[in-house]
Amino acid sequence: MSLLQVGAGLGGFVIAPILVYANSRWDWRMAAVAAAVSIVVVSTPAVIFSRNTPEEIGMEPDGGSRVRIKDTAEIAAIVATGLTIREAMKTKVFWLLTIAMAVFSSTMFTVNLHFVAILVWKGVPEVHAGLVLSVWAFVSIPVVLIAGAFADRFPRAKVAGALVLMTFVGAVMLNLANDSWIYWVAIVPLSGIQGFYPPVWAATVEAYGRKDFGTIRGVITAFMAPIGFLMPDSTGQLFRWRR
Repeated sequence: MSLLQVGAGLGGFVIAPILVYANSRWDWRMAAVAAAVSIVVVSTPAVIFSRNTPEEIGMEPDGGSRVRIKDTAEIAAIVATGLTIREAMKTKVFWLLTIAMAVFSSTMFTVNLHFVAILVWKGVPEVHAGLVLSVWAFVSIPVVLIAGAFADRFPRAKVAGALVLMTFVGAVMLNLANDSWIYWVAIVPLSGIQGFYPPVWAATVEAYGRKDFGTIRGVITAFMAPIGFLMPDSTGQLFRWRR
């Protein structure tokens, strides 16, 4: 999962400066259209060639040894272990996880969304702010890989908690900073944002199994969506009101 999450950092490193440049050079609408087209062009082949389970290509989860399973019914029997979504929703852990994910994700989504605007407000040129955003995405790559390695060797909940504290430090630094060099330092602890998700989702699979993992993750994400929708706007309104 950490290797998969690396794609987010790599994409941000490549795409963010391009979009910032397009936004400043032409128009935000054209930048948005270009981003939408690139998503369709890149994502469609990825979806076509993806597989649902590692057993379909003769592998086991988490890089286990190769297996010889050709019968789709046997694969389905292996995967269909764990709790159903209804059983999972009856557990206390499910709701604690949902609340934690909703609060953390909406807060960090707000920071990501307003990151360039925050730096511009602090006097950084827009293109320079986009460069900081791009480097932030690049710095997150080793952080995600290291976090994944730690999550394979230590309790995943504690690793995720350490990443939350790391991100909090970065957010405080970003808020209090007045010198440009501090922004470059702040993006290191802020990179804990990307490293947080792999151990959390891995812990979810560990707790509930793979039987309904897609549905369980989807339901948790659905609860996250309303807060993620309201938080950036309410933060912007609060900033406007305080001014």
